[in-house]
Amino acid sequence: MLGLTGVQTFVVKAIRYEEHEKSRAPLGYPRTLRCTYELAFHPPISEFVCMEHQGYPRRRGERWWPRRSAWPMPATASEAVAIAAIGGLAQPISVDVLQPPGERYGRIIGVRLGPIPPYDPQHRPAMPWSPRRGPMPLTKASILGVLREAEAQQRADQAKRLKELESGR
Repeated sequence: MLGLTGVQTFVVKAIRYEEHEKSRAPLGYPRTLRCTYELAFHPPISEFVCMEHQGYPRRRGERWWPRRSAWPMPATASEAVAIAAIGGLAQPISVDVLQPPGERYGRIIGVRLGPIPPYDPQHRPAMPWSPRRGPMPLTKASILGVLREAEAQQRADQAKRLKELESGR
C-alpha cells in the first residue's frame, strides 16, 4: 500500500474463527465473529465481524461476508463459525497491517484471499441450532470431531498455499 507509513504485509499461516462475546457485556449483547490470523514473523492479529449487530457494524459485516463466501449471510456468529468449519470461507493468503505509532494493536487494512469456495446447499454445516427447534444439544465428541476435521483441512490448504507462494518466486 503506497502512501501509508507503518503498513506491512504478512503471510497468513493459519486462521481461527470463533464466536466472541465482549467482556463485561450485558446479557443479550450481540456476539461477533472473531477472525484471528496467525502470521509469519508477527504476533497474531484479530478482526471482528458483526453479524448480530445493527447499523454500521452490521453493514460492514454484510460487505465482509460476500467477499469471502458464496454462502448466504449468516444471522449469527455461531452460524458463521459453523460455515467456516466446513470450509465455506475463502482462505486468506496475506494481510496488510497498519501499526499506528503509539498504539498497542495493529489494524488490518487489507486481506488477499484465495478463491471463494462454491456454495453447496446439500452440504449443511453441523450447527448448534435448528431453525424449527432452536438450540440443539451437541456432544463434546461431535464438536471436537468437526473442529479436528476443519483444522486438518485448513492445515492441508495452507501447506498447499505456501508451496504455491514458494514456487512463484
